[in-house]
Amino acid sequence: AVILFAALFRKIFALEAYLTQKHFNSCAKFLLALCCFWFYAMIIEHLYVFYGREEAEFNLVYNKFFGDYAVLFWTMFVLCCPLPFIFLAVPRLRTLRNLVLVCILINIGMWLERYSIIIPSGAHPYLSWGLGSYWPSWVEISITLGWFAGFTLLLLIFVRYFPSLTIWEIKEELEPQATTHAAVASIATIKPAPVPTPTR
Repeated sequence: AVILFAALFRKIFALEAYLTQKHFNSCAKFLLALCCFWFYAMIIEHLYVFYGREEAEFNLVYNKFFGDYAVLFWTMFVLCCPLPFIFLAVPRLRTLRNLVLVCILINIGMWLERYSIIIPSGAHPYLSWGLGSYWPSWVEISITLGWFAGFTLLLLIFVRYFPSLTIWEIKEELEPQATTHAAVASIATIKPAPVPTPTR
């Protein structure tokens, strides 16, 4: 979400001189590390269930892998790991447009992960009499969309009245460039010393 809003503010407020491709490349590398860590954590989480062999948890994981929530789970996995890894690990694919696309996919995948953590566990509890299924109603979908809209509104209000970039960081970044330009300009304006003419 941070990268998405940074790219959006860069476009809206014409901050291309301050939010450069170098900054987004650094964010992409950090995001790649997070994707690798998430993949490792997910493997460990399900290995615990596999080796523990507790019946209730094993049935829940089986249902997520091959049952009613398989499409949800594998969509979440593809959006959070393989697709981002392809775009983030290859330098020539690490463009700003691809980075925005990857961030959108990861946000969708993270939302699906929260859904797959809560809903299957509630639909398949330890007690057998509580089995059931769930699908959000239009009220719950409206509340979720309203939350996203409210967060975006508050963020835009904050940016409207407070600086979105810290001034001292911009100053530190621009001072070496100004020093370099001044040195180049001073070298260019130096006039060569006149060559003395030989006397006879």
